[in-house]
Amino acid sequence: MKRFIVLMLTVFPWAPAAVSAQETKDATSVKTGDDSSSKTVDEAPVKAPAADAEEEKSDGWEKSFEMNFASAYVWRGLNLLGQGNQHYSPGVFLPGVEATRGIWTIGWVAAFQLGGRNVASNVDGAAGMEQDFYVQVEKTLMGDFSWTASLTAYGFPASKEAESGADRSLYAEPSVGITWAKKFNPFVKIHWFHGVQSALSDFDYVYFNVGGSRDVKLSGKLTLKLAGEGGMKWFFPDDTVEDNVWDIQLGAMLEYAATDEISLTGGLGTAWSNFAGVKPIDEATAWLAGGICISW
Repeated sequence: MKRFIVLMLTVFPWAPAAVSAQETKDATSVKTGDDSSSKTVDEAPVKAPAADAEEEKSDGWEKSFEMNFASAYVWRGLNLLGQGNQHYSPGVFLPGVEATRGIWTIGWVAAFQLGGRNVASNVDGAAGMEQDFYVQVEKTLMGDFSWTASLTAYGFPASKEAESGADRSLYAEPSVGITWAKKFNPFVKIHWFHGVQSALSDFDYVYFNVGGSRDVKLSGKLTLKLAGEGGMKWFFPDDTVEDNVWDIQLGAMLEYAATDEISLTGGLGTAWSNFAGVKPIDEATAWLAGGICISW
């Protein structure tokens, strides 16, 4: 259920995808081949339409398409496809599309389990064929501070009532947060995870989380992306839930800018969450991930 995103949805603490157009803003340049010897004073106004066209282009949608693969699907410290086993890694395909214009971002990201002995039971139980849609607004408050507000719909169109509590299970999550664009880009967010069908709302929770990210330029085309976050869930109306209440998630990724529009990524992540009666080593998980992003 992704920052990144992450979506971070992202397999990393980004967000679904993890992997988003907001993290890969590319600088653009305009080259001209004018012959200065042929210019006159009367020709100067000709530049105005080109400037207007460039400004109009910058006001359009920035779009990206991603195809990511990971050895495990981890979200808020929980290996979602492991059915209680944090070390079970059946593999997952995470495609996504995102578009940004001004302060608005809309997107879709999905999670498809690639194999393993529990594919059918995960699909029936609202885990193996996830479809997420989100909309986010981000606006500067003052200086380097900005606020974000988002609404995410987590859909499981193939889930069965007997295994997941509802046919075609659907969850909604509004959230708000504040980010400081300094050093490690720290953020604080609060989310409300809500089951839309009445049978699913018994395990609603409020999620508080803090974290940050930092990009380290290694060369002209290679960037190291570091991210980390932690959180706490407050379940209601059933406040007796003890498992997966606390979580910590860390990730490191290398991004290679093959062209201005295409980037390749690869990295690893690790996470921990609490489970009653389980050894600390069995509460932790780790995974590998990689993918490609095409933006335009």
